[in-house]
Amino acid sequence: MTESPFVTHRAILVDADYSAAGFLQSFAMAMYAGGAFPMDAKGLRNLDDHHLRVFQEMAASYRRHGEGDPDFVDVCEAIKAKRVAYAVRIKSELDEVLACDPDQYEGGRHDHSESVRFYEREHEKNLERRWIDPA
Repeated sequence: MTESPFVTHRAILVDADYSAAGFLQSFAMAMYAGGAFPMDAKGLRNLDDHHLRVFQEMAASYRRHGEGDPDFVDVCEAIKAKRVAYAVRIKSELDEVLACDPDQYEGGRHDHSESVRFYEREHEKNLERRWIDPA
C-alpha cells in the first residue's frame, strides 16, 4: 500500500508557515469539515509544481478514502489544534494590551494603539475563520 500523502507531507500540512502551505492546510480542513472551514480556492494559482503535486495527491487520496484514512484525520486534528492555539494566543495578547495603561506601554500611546489595532484585526480574522469561538 502506498503511504498516505498526509503522512508524506505532514511537515508542510502541520508545521510549515508560508502561503502555499497555508493553502494546502486550508484545503485539508475544507475536505475534513468544509462547513466549518470553508476555503478560498484562488491560492491554487500560486502553487508551484511541487505544491500542486501535493494538492493533487491529497485530493486523489481523499477521493479514494475520504475520512477513512486515519492519517488524514490525524493531520486535520493537528492543523485544527495549531490554529486554535494561535487564536488563543492572539486573544490573550489582545487582552493583555487592552489591560495596559497606554501611557505606560513600551513605545507609548502610539505603539499601544497600533498593537491594539493589530491584535483586534487578527482576533476578528480568527473569529471569521472559526479558529476560536467568540467569548
